[in-house]
Amino acid sequence: MEKMTKNFKYAALAGIVALLSPIFALAADKAASSTASSSDAGTADQTCELNQALDTLLAIKDSNIDTQLKAQAELDARKKLLEQTVICSENEMGSLRDRVNGLSLSSDNEKNLKDSILKDLDAAASYYKEQDKKITDKASLDDVKQQANDVLAWRASFYNPLVLKVNDFYLITAGGQSIKTAESRFQKIQNTLNALGLGNVEKIQSLLNDSAGDIRDAKEASKEASGLFWNNINNPSSTPTTTTLSVDASSSPTSTTEKTPLSLMQTALLKIKAAYNNYLTISDVVKKILGLE
Repeated sequence: MEKMTKNFKYAALAGIVALLSPIFALAADKAASSTASSSDAGTADQTCELNQALDTLLAIKDSNIDTQLKAQAELDARKKLLEQTVICSENEMGSLRDRVNGLSLSSDNEKNLKDSILKDLDAAASYYKEQDKKITDKASLDDVKQQANDVLAWRASFYNPLVLKVNDFYLITAGGQSIKTAESRFQKIQNTLNALGLGNVEKIQSLLNDSAGDIRDAKEASKEASGLFWNNINNPSSTPTTTTLSVDASSSPTSTTEKTPLSLMQTALLKIKAAYNNYLTISDVVKKILGLE
């Protein structure tokens, strides 16, 4: 009888652990994937040394070397800085492309946006290749300065908004899938606990209620983020849509902070993290109840 009871305890715990273990497996898979991608990138991409190039330029500008030598050194340093801007941006675009291609998309709107983003990344890659060709030995200091200003202006008007679009698209799409996974896992954990007669244990019930609230809040934040994002996509000529909320209850009624797709998805993912923490705590509580600690 004692052996049967112990077997039941282990079986019950195994049921809970089975529901939680994919969380760790997923994390491990992502870590391995990230490591492999970094390794592959290291062999395919040139090393980004933008900070070093900038430090070199600043050091030359602050130096007291001969004026003629300083002018040549500054020219070489500015060329190097431009070269590194191109190299680092090409590496970044590769990562952005991988991020978009890795998304699991279902709607036509999502698929069309993906195609549009990939075309924009192709256009950006062509622009940087053209800029790379312009960095020649014949370029003067004024030529290099003008080219740098042109690149900065282009980045501000085209590239930076594209990066923001990719990151928001990724967070909203992948984050939405994470929320669905967390909600599905919650239902399985709840059903298993109820089947074991543990669903009404006060501590477990409290943790389940907290998790349900976290998931609900995550879904609301994700929905709002998606609404803002697609409004901005469908109205590209208008000012990006944002909403505001009070900083805290004790602050002035006029004290607000802007909500963007990024900030809303950060909130959603923090809520999902809190729900998963509750799942792990539930596992610990079940262990104590079953006398397995």
